[in-house]
Amino acid sequence: MHDTIGSRIQMAQQQPAPSITSSDRPGVVINMAPGGADAKVAHQGSGDIAGIAQVIVWPLILLVIALAFRKAIAAFLTGAASRIKTLSVAGVSIELAGQPAELHFLRDAAVDIRHAGTDNDVNDSTLRSFYEQIGSRVPLEFAVVDLEEGREWLTSRLYILSVILKRMRSMQAVVFVDTAKDVRGHFVGMCASDIVRWRLARAYPKLEVALAAGESRAWSQLAGMGGPLQAPAPIDNDQGRFADSNNAAELLRGFLAAIQAPAPPPNDPGPWEQLPQGIVERAQWLDAPLTEKLLAGALDVEAMPFDAFQLADRSTRARVVVEHRGSWLPLVRADGRFHGMIDRTRVVQSLAAGSVASA
Repeated sequence: MHDTIGSRIQMAQQQPAPSITSSDRPGVVINMAPGGADAKVAHQGSGDIAGIAQVIVWPLILLVIALAFRKAIAAFLTGAASRIKTLSVAGVSIELAGQPAELHFLRDAAVDIRHAGTDNDVNDSTLRSFYEQIGSRVPLEFAVVDLEEGREWLTSRLYILSVILKRMRSMQAVVFVDTAKDVRGHFVGMCASDIVRWRLARAYPKLEVALAAGESRAWSQLAGMGGPLQAPAPIDNDQGRFADSNNAAELLRGFLAAIQAPAPPPNDPGPWEQLPQGIVERAQWLDAPLTEKLLAGALDVEAMPFDAFQLADRSTRARVVVEHRGSWLPLVRADGRFHGMIDRTRVVQSLAAGSVASA
C-alpha cells in the first residue's frame, strides 16, 4: 500500500503544482468536521472522460487555491504551524491538534471495559476515568483502537463504545492499529464510527437488541422528568448527548447485562467468549483479520508514509494531499506505525469555498 503512495509521489514530482510547504513538526493533525462520506466512492470512477477531466480541472482548482491562499497555506504548513492553534483566512478556520486521540482511559480504571467487567462493575470507583471521558464536551474527531495481538478488544465492547462515544463526544472515525512484527501501533486502517457500529450490528444483530435494553435502562432513570421543553432536558445537543453522563453509564450497564450469561444458553451458538468473572459474553476477540473482514469495503487502509511526505518537494506535497481519495489522510512511519491524520477533504472544501467567496 505504501508503494501506491510512493508511486503517486513520484508521478506528482514530475508535474508542476502550486507551491505549498509541509510542517516539520511530528504528530500534527488537522482536526475539523468530517468530509463527505461519498468522497472516496465518487473519486473511484475511472475512464477516459474522467481522466481528461482530472487533468484539466485539478490544476485549475489547485491554481485558484494557491493564488487565493498562498501566504496563509505556506504559514500553516511551515514551521509557523507549530506555534499556532488556529489559522483563519477569509472566514476559513483550520484547527491544529498535537496528537491523535487514544482511548487510554480504558486502561486506567480498575475494570478494563475493552474486555472485562459486568454491569455491576460500572460505577464511580472502578470507572472514574471513563466517566470523565464521556463527560467531556470536547468533540472527539477520531479515536485510536489498539488491537495489539488480538485479545484486547471484544467486538461487543467496540460496538457499545462506538455508540456511546459517537453520542457523547461526536466521535467521527476510528483508527485501528495492532502489534505486527514487533511493531506496536502498526496501522491497520480507519473507518467512520457510524459504519463501525452498523457493520458490527449486521454481523451480530443481537447487539442491537442489547442496545435497546441499555436504552431502556437509561431512560428508566429519567422517568418522571418534565416534558421535552422543560428543564432540565435529558438530551442537550443534536447528536443525542445525555446531559448527565451517568445516563450513558446506565446505558452501558443495561447493554452488558443483556449480552452476558452464566453459561451459553442451550441451542444458542453465539459466538460466546469466557470472561474472568466466570461468565460468558456474546462477542468475539477482535484482531486485524477479523476487523478487515467485518469492515470490508469500508476500511480505508491507504496511508501516506510520513517520511516520504517530508522529503517530497512542496508542490508534490500539495498535489498528493489534494488528490488523496479518502476524506481523511492517514500518515504512517517507515515501519508502519500510525503517526496521525489529516482531514483533507474538509480543508480543500473550505479553501475552495473561501476562494469562491472572495472572488
